[in-house]
Amino acid sequence: MKHHRVHYPISALMSKTYRSNNEGFVAYTPPALIIVYGLYITLPYQDFILSMIQIIIMVCMNEYIHTQIHTENSWLEKYKWFNNTRQLHFIHHKKLISNFTFGVDFSIDKLNGTYLKKII
Repeated sequence: MKHHRVHYPISALMSKTYRSNNEGFVAYTPPALIIVYGLYITLPYQDFILSMIQIIIMVCMNEYIHTQIHTENSWLEKYKWFNNTRQLHFIHHKKLISNFTFGVDFSIDKLNGTYLKKII
């Protein structure tokens, strides 16, 4: 929550450089380790390695997109999908119980009933 309240409050959703204290890393590491262990004990080794490569690529892509969302004059602003994603993510900052996913797909939010196109 510090990311929302301190680094990117509603009054300052973008900055020239990305501000963070890596709290997401701390919050998501324990559940991620449980998932990785579950995949390790259930998948054949080659499938496990391929899954880990895919997961790492997705995490890096999401982190990069998230950084660009909060960066002023991002080079991605020329793309419509990025501007739409930015708007949806800023809704998340205004209403913290919505739009948890961003960048690639909002299916999980739609499935969980947390997807908002605009604040009502």
